[in-house]
Amino acid sequence: MRRLTRRSLIWAGIAVLGGGAALEYLNLAPQEAGLEWPLRRAQSLNTGVWERLFRSSADSPGFSPSQRTFARVNGGYGLGADFDPAKWTLKVDNSRGQA
Repeated sequence: MRRLTRRSLIWAGIAVLGGGAALEYLNLAPQEAGLEWPLRRAQSLNTGVWERLFRSSADSPGFSPSQRTFARVNGGYGLGADFDPAKWTLKVDNSRGQA
């Protein structure tokens, strides 16, 4: 709304009334599993899409210690002058319990 006109004021009023009506509709909608049904259906759709895109069988493979090689250096950008690679350690947490 670069310029305030009667038309822009009417459209703003319609937008506010539409938003209020949608909120009232959600407040009056019956619930499914603790959430209003339109929101629950949207969440179920979203969950289904992402479960199909990211399957647990698509996880990256694990390697035994004999298959591992030394990591290559991609560059030193962002490392301070006092960085000592001999003192640097990496901790890998396998909290999912998979090998």
